[in-house]
Amino acid sequence: RISCIGPHSANASEVFFGCRRMSTGSYPTTGIVVQKIGVLSYSDKVLPPLPELHVLVEVASATVNPADTYMCQGKYTLQPELPFTPGLEGSGRVVAVGSGVTHLVVGDRVIYSVTAADGGPKACSGTWAHHCAIQANLAIRIPSGFDLVSAAAIPIAYLTAHRALFQVKRTKPTDSVLVRGASGAVGLAAVHLARHFGAAGRVVVGTA
Repeated sequence: RISCIGPHSANASEVFFGCRRMSTGSYPTTGIVVQKIGVLSYSDKVLPPLPELHVLVEVASATVNPADTYMCQGKYTLQPELPFTPGLEGSGRVVAVGSGVTHLVVGDRVIYSVTAADGGPKACSGTWAHHCAIQANLAIRIPSGFDLVSAAAIPIAYLTAHRALFQVKRTKPTDSVLVRGASGAVGLAAVHLARHFGAAGRVVVGTA
C-alpha cells in the first residue's frame, strides 16, 4: 500500500497532491464526503480501480453549481448513494489513464464537466476532492498557456452560452445581442462570446 506524496507544482498558482496507486489497484485521496444528507466533512477516501474508459485527475480547481447544492440536499435528479463526493465540474492534470483511453496521456491539462445526460455522478467520482476519476470522453485538453485554476469555470458556463447563442438562436456577427441577467456565470459568458465573435459594430448589452 503506497500513500500519497506531497504537494508539487511547477506553477505557484497550481497546487497538486500526487497520489500513487495502492497494491489493490485503488487510489487513496482526500476530499469532501457527504456521509449524511446536508452534512459535509473533509476526510480520507479511496477511489476504486480505474475503469478502462476513465482518467484519474489531480484536481486543480472545482466549481460549485446549483446541481451540486441539490445533490448535497438530497434533491438532485440523479441522486448518488451515500456516501459520495459532490462536484460535477473542474480542472486538473491527468495522472492515470484507463486501458481503453487513447486521446489523453498522463500530464495532460484538462477541464471537464458532467451533466445528467452523461450519467451524472455515475460518470464522475466527484470533483470536490484532490483526485477525481472521470469518463475520459468528458475531459477536454486545454492549451499550455491557459491558467488551469481559472479554466475550471469554463465548461458549464461557456458551453451553455455558446449553445444558446450559436446553436439555438444562430446569432449572426451583425446581430445586436441583449443578455438578461449578465451578472451570473452563463450571462457573463454570453456577453464575452457575443463580443468576441461579433462584427466590429455589434452592440452587446448585458443587464444585471
